[in-house]
Amino acid sequence: IPNRVSNEKVDGNNDGDTDGEIQLSERQKDIISLLSVDGNTTATKMAKLLGTSKHTIDRDISFLRANGYIRKETKDNKSPWIVNKYM
Repeated sequence: IPNRVSNEKVDGNNDGDTDGEIQLSERQKDIISLLSVDGNTTATKMAKLLGTSKHTIDRDISFLRANGYIRKETKDNKSPWIVNKYM
């Protein structure tokens, strides 16, 4: 697993205020790290690397996508993941 991303707040305000801050799990941070290195990494491969089920990875990817952390370049499932923002 590549180096984990920082614990910077989502809104970029490192003011100690946690109201409205989205807390990501270590696994979700690991997913972002993996996708930042290789946007074509599959959920199956991530599940094996992170020691969890593909279903869990799919759920985390849905969460990360819905909250703007990652996106697909096109609607084609074969396009790579793009990391929009770090934690």
